[in-house]
Amino acid sequence: MTPRMKSPPEDELQGYLNGALTRLQDPRCARRPELLASVHRGCAVFGYGAGLPMRDVKQHIDGAIDAYLAVQHERPGVEVLSTAVDGEYPDYWHAASNYTLQYLYWALTLGDAERSRRLSDHIWDPEPPAIPEVFPIFRIAYAVRDVVLGKNASALAELARIGPNAKGAERREAQVVEAVAREDGPSIVESLHALARGHRDASSGESLVELRILCVPAAGLASFALDCRLIESSELPQNLDAFPSELVLDGRA
Repeated sequence: MTPRMKSPPEDELQGYLNGALTRLQDPRCARRPELLASVHRGCAVFGYGAGLPMRDVKQHIDGAIDAYLAVQHERPGVEVLSTAVDGEYPDYWHAASNYTLQYLYWALTLGDAERSRRLSDHIWDPEPPAIPEVFPIFRIAYAVRDVVLGKNASALAELARIGPNAKGAERREAQVVEAVAREDGPSIVESLHALARGHRDASSGESLVELRILCVPAAGLASFALDCRLIESSELPQNLDAFPSELVLDGRA
């Protein structure tokens, strides 16, 4: 295999990939869809970087999305999630909107309109007091959902509610979503490049390696913009390890 990334080093990427493929054989994955989704996601990222054939990378992305949809199938309704039992609210963090958004980005990267809409329909969270504060990434998730569902005005309204506590990476992600919602091609290109360029520095504190080395939001939003004919493939970020241009262009070029 020929690596598609210069960093991490080839042997390190291969080690990550081998570890993820080994975990995929763990019987616990079959019993826990949230674990299966995460492991497939790791296989996809490390496999892309290490040079796995694109069909294999996409199979892992498919596996991650299908497993995550199973997580959502088991999710209680809003009435249950908003009702405390003995002072405690149900744990649903695996199905929260910030998690769902990551898998929506993967579906957009594949150009899978049907599963993108299904995942968009799952982006919602309980009303307060179950979540007393809506964090910026949740507003971004709601905005991406609305863009995918063709509700651009609603998406812009969500983005306008992002508070001053948003981190730099969140603001860059929100800028791309806003540009897509406004169908502003030049702004999409400019903000997309900024998001991809700043990804690795911004995510250096992320505990999951696969989230550090690949900018999935940039891949998903770029793919959606291409499919909507808002930008051209020649305008995508080039020669950036964090941006999977070969994956985005596969089947689109």
